[in-house]
Amino acid sequence: MQLVLSLPDHLCVGPDVIEVLWKLLIITACLGACAFLIYLWRTILAVKPRQYEVTLDQIKRKIVELKKENKYLDTNIASWEEKIREAKQESHRKRAHKVSLAEINECKENIKHLEIINKNLKDTLHLKQALSEIVRARDIQTMDGVQDELDDEVPRALRCENQKLKEKEKFLEDRYIVPRVFGK
Repeated sequence: MQLVLSLPDHLCVGPDVIEVLWKLLIITACLGACAFLIYLWRTILAVKPRQYEVTLDQIKRKIVELKKENKYLDTNIASWEEKIREAKQESHRKRAHKVSLAEINECKENIKHLEIINKNLKDTLHLKQALSEIVRARDIQTMDGVQDELDDEVPRALRCENQKLKEKEKFLEDRYIVPRVFGK
């Protein structure tokens, strides 16, 4: 109780020891509500609807410009697509040309190979002709030699001539057969 007696005079002691100052409480609540309403008014309610700075005519002009630009871009796209198609066709032609060039080169190589074979066959033919001439000459000489032996009995000259013919035959064989073997 001494605590209650020491309170200032404007606080009156009531049934629950201290009487609440109702007037002060009501004023504080009103001020708080006003502060809250001012806060709402300044922040949330102060937002104005947007006012556009562009007029309807300006929007129409912009739409027309964009349509013109779209037409221009469409023509550009079409021209580029045509160029791409032409480039693809050109690349197909170049590939076909390369294939035909490869076939031509292959044919040229085959022709060169056939020319080499033809040359070797001609060399072989000349060799065979030379050998046949040598064999004919040898046969003739052999017949002459047999007649000479029978007539003259000079076998030594026949042997010498036979030896010369064998050497010529060997020379011709070495000359024409060896390049043909290495030519293949």
